[in-house]
Amino acid sequence: MAARDLWGPGPGKWPGVGGPPSRLRPGGFIGSDGLVCHSLRDAVVRDCSTLGEQFASFKLVNPQRVEVSGLRGIQLMVQGTSDLAWKIDKEPSRDTFVRNCVFDKSLGSGEIADEGNGIQVSWNVLGLRIENCTLIASGHNGHGIQFAGDAHGTVVGCTFDGFNGTRGTNPAHAVEVLDRSSVNEDFAVVNTFRNQRRILLRS
Repeated sequence: MAARDLWGPGPGKWPGVGGPPSRLRPGGFIGSDGLVCHSLRDAVVRDCSTLGEQFASFKLVNPQRVEVSGLRGIQLMVQGTSDLAWKIDKEPSRDTFVRNCVFDKSLGSGEIADEGNGIQVSWNVLGLRIENCTLIASGHNGHGIQFAGDAHGTVVGCTFDGFNGTRGTNPAHAVEVLDRSSVNEDFAVVNTFRNQRRILLRS
């Protein structure tokens, strides 16, 4: 799958879609996500790219035993539940394996490219493993990876490049861990850091 320059209507005209004004399409708005997968079970997602104007490149909601590889874009989201009241998803995400992907903010533009995190893991995620991925800030803000809201993962063999800006009002790091979340204790020694001033922030 390949997607480029995702258009959407103006904010409020179509719930969940439509963002800031497009820089490429006069009168248009930056669209939504490139690829969204909800409730995948025992599945494989591989060799997809989302380039140009967009919100998130890829989003996995409540995956269970899913293997992801060969993605190329500005960002990946992994969410355990799409609603915090558990009305839609009845259990956390479990056992997702992300490997050999490239998330480079120079590959696209939009809110997440400018200010978001390279990989966002949130809202009840268990047993996530991220391996041999490359994350490049390309001069933009945001953390490399953020674990938030009871999200737990292992990050091994990845390369983090240049996440030295800010995330909100705080300095950006390769990884931020907050809200009852966790990352492997040896994170700082089993990954590679290039032009990376700050490695790990636990809040």
